[in-house]
Amino acid sequence: MGTIIDILKIKPKEIGIIHGKYPNCIVLNLNLHNYNNVQKIVIVIPGEEENSYYDFLLEHCIAMSSKEFIYRINHEKIFAERMMARAAKLVEEIRDNNTL
Repeated sequence: MGTIIDILKIKPKEIGIIHGKYPNCIVLNLNLHNYNNVQKIVIVIPGEEENSYYDFLLEHCIAMSSKEFIYRINHEKIFAERMMARAAKLVEEIRDNNTL
């Protein structure tokens, strides 16, 4: 495990999603005056494993707001394939749950 440092393009009010999973995260560059506007926010999560972080982003539909996620999708074939498989599995789970 290491420290995750990422830049997210999200609305400040969406930080609660991340903070709920990672209560010890550090948020930098937050501007509360523009609470409803998308901002570049630096997030630092100590002691976290990368794979679980990226899975979390996918599960909460915020993966494409992550600079590191987009970079790895574009530059690492194995990572891209794993994330596409994970996303397909999530879509299938959603379909299964909606047909009940």
